[in-house]
Amino acid sequence: MMRKTRTVRMIIAGLLALALLLLAAGCVVSPAIQSDTMTVTRANQPSPAPQIPNHLVATATPTPQKQVVAVATRMVGKIVGRLSEENGCLRVGDTLAWPPEFVVSRQGDVIRVVGGWGKGEVWEFHIGETVEMGGGGAIEFTDEERKLLRIPAGCPGPYWVFGGGLRHQVTPQMP
Repeated sequence: MMRKTRTVRMIIAGLLALALLLLAAGCVVSPAIQSDTMTVTRANQPSPAPQIPNHLVATATPTPQKQVVAVATRMVGKIVGRLSEENGCLRVGDTLAWPPEFVVSRQGDVIRVVGGWGKGEVWEFHIGETVEMGGGGAIEFTDEERKLLRIPAGCPGPYWVFGGGLRHQVTPQMP
């Protein structure tokens, strides 16, 4: 009985080894491309490209091309302070800067900020109140960045780039 079990185990081990060898050989060996046609060319004429039988043509996986994708991102810092206006510059300690995906409007002392290009989250802040805002700070921007962030001329840094309100979120009114 012992000998029969041992023989069966040896046969299984041999079959597994053979399967692994065949698998490895199949991954490495590729058929050579052979042409059954003979090309005859005349002097000073280019030789035509050899014809490859369809069964020997491999399908290539296309290489993805790099694409530029614009993604709106938000800084994740937090600022807490009194919202004020100094010489036309809104500030919470630092001068506020508004990324393009936020629409900002003002009526009296109410600053209304709508995310998602005017279709998303809505916040209302009042001049003089203590507010919490998400975002991040920066010391200085180029002229192009100042224009993109809608920083009025004459508003000195440091700047706080708005990334969302942590307090005073309101439900948008449906028209």
